[in-house]
Amino acid sequence: MTIKQQGQAAGLFGAVALFSALFCWVFIAGRFSHPAVWIQLALGVAAIAVYLVTNLDSLGTQLTGRGTFIAGPSKLDNSEHAALQLARPLAALGLSLTDPAAYLFPTEDDRYAIRTLLENSAKMIALHPGSGSERKNWPIENWIELAKTLLNAKVLFRTIIFVSGEADEKEMTRLRTLFKDEAQVRFAHGLPLPQLAALLEQSTFIGHDSGISHLAAAGGARCFLLFGPTDPKVWAPQNTSASVLLAPNGDLTQIDLATVSKMIGL
Repeated sequence: MTIKQQGQAAGLFGAVALFSALFCWVFIAGRFSHPAVWIQLALGVAAIAVYLVTNLDSLGTQLTGRGTFIAGPSKLDNSEHAALQLARPLAALGLSLTDPAAYLFPTEDDRYAIRTLLENSAKMIALHPGSGSERKNWPIENWIELAKTLLNAKVLFRTIIFVSGEADEKEMTRLRTLFKDEAQVRFAHGLPLPQLAALLEQSTFIGHDSGISHLAAAGGARCFLLFGPTDPKVWAPQNTSASVLLAPNGDLTQIDLATVSKMIGL
């Protein structure tokens, strides 16, 4: 590769890295219903950039001449999992996505940052009552009854941690009021994503179709996810540790407490 090509390649890589960072910002801001998809897309774009920079000569790509424009799907459908649909452009480079499951590996610094939340928290269960849409949420009254049931089942779980972001503040205000005197109940609100992954990696997790559910599954949590109007074949985490309970007729109000309790072994 010539010096000129190296400079052009560096510029290409920088532009794509900036593009990837933009998608990560979109995820953190929570502006899309399925933020985990944008994380996978950002990582995929970065991977393509690395591949292009390191294989310009073998690909016969001359940045000063003609190249190939690679585009992903403009809209996702129900044909297959979202990660596989977003990875289709990789085929133009002779690449393919073989495992749609995401994996995260928290650092020791991330684990250290959340150590106080994990003190004396053996047999922890994490609950996330929110998502990006009210239609995807199990009614908050059911979450309250589930927490009360868990408090009476100390042999299974000694610590309950409610996790939340800024979109869940309404639910969290009510839960904090109800459980403020319960020493077993803790709250993790607005944690940076790497620290949240470290908190959830060894937990049992119950949630909805949300980015936090994808984060929990990617970090290694044993996940029980309640799905309503969205299709888990497209949107659910593909990790083997994740189980899905699909609501009848896509209506989460039709899932009762007994069904969820049985699912998690209460």
